[in-house]
Amino acid sequence: MESFGIDPTRDQSIFNNLNLSALPAFSPVIVRQIDDLLDPARDGFVELYATVFGESPYCEKFPAGWIEANIWPEYVPYQAMVAERSGSLVGFACGYPLTAADRQGSMQQYVDSLGELPFDKTRCFYLGDLGVCKSMRGQGLGRELLADLYEQAVRDGSEFYLLRTAERGSSALQFYLNLGGKLLPGVQVLDSAAPDAIVTAAPERVYIWGRLEQVIKAVRARTDGFNS
Repeated sequence: MESFGIDPTRDQSIFNNLNLSALPAFSPVIVRQIDDLLDPARDGFVELYATVFGESPYCEKFPAGWIEANIWPEYVPYQAMVAERSGSLVGFACGYPLTAADRQGSMQQYVDSLGELPFDKTRCFYLGDLGVCKSMRGQGLGRELLADLYEQAVRDGSEFYLLRTAERGSSALQFYLNLGGKLLPGVQVLDSAAPDAIVTAAPERVYIWGRLEQVIKAVRARTDGFNS
């Protein structure tokens, strides 16, 4: 596994095109990459992760200790971006290469069952989780986190992305389609008896794929930043 460092030039200039009038002047948002399991953002990540996925349509209840022991170390060795404001974590975007040898769970098994795919799996980045706190939603932070994460994936050699989201009950599906994503055929129904099973109110998941550069260009072409 590889650890990816921070790109200072990118991190210092990321907000050049943002409309900061949408945010209090005394509360700048800082986006940075995590590459240390002991990073102080860990507690904020655990709390926000539990909050985001505890909401409809997922209604998943994750103990803090389980997130810290399973989700946090799943992403940090690969790619994990966080957004912070006034010392609080307000967003995250995480993922890893689709063919990562230590990530062969129900997602990979389902993708393999589809047979021939419209993209090269060996050059595909899997978006595992994207979350933004309620107070920051609708302002473009999710897109900025996604673009930052995808830019790092491109630098590491990926060309495509894949993600899965709830089939219904969430605005996430349309969010990803609006950024040029394409649906793969079929619907995966999560197996409650699988080794990596989670208790969820939204077991039906659809898969979306696309080109990383297309999403990056779509986000960077906008001039209104968070205020959308």
